[in-house]
Amino acid sequence: MTLPELRSPGLGDLQAAIGPRLGQVEQELRRMIEADFPLISDVNQHLLRMRGKMFRPTLVLLADAATGGPSPHAASLAAVIELIHLATLV
Repeated sequence: MTLPELRSPGLGDLQAAIGPRLGQVEQELRRMIEADFPLISDVNQHLLRMRGKMFRPTLVLLADAATGGPSPHAASLAAVIELIHLATLV
């Protein structure tokens, strides 16, 4: 008898459980970087396109859920952490 091969969950599997909340993080990111200056707005749009896999916000939201969440401020915190990460790349 052979045992079935177990597969570790991937990032997509983890994000599926918090998908709607990741959408809130994206809305917060857009709200936080909104600008009236065309050049800054263009740069901000570029930053949103290169946001990657949302790994850090995923960790924040999973930690929030694991500690009794959902907290009303978790999406904002996750967006801030993602913006700090993006700033370090620039």
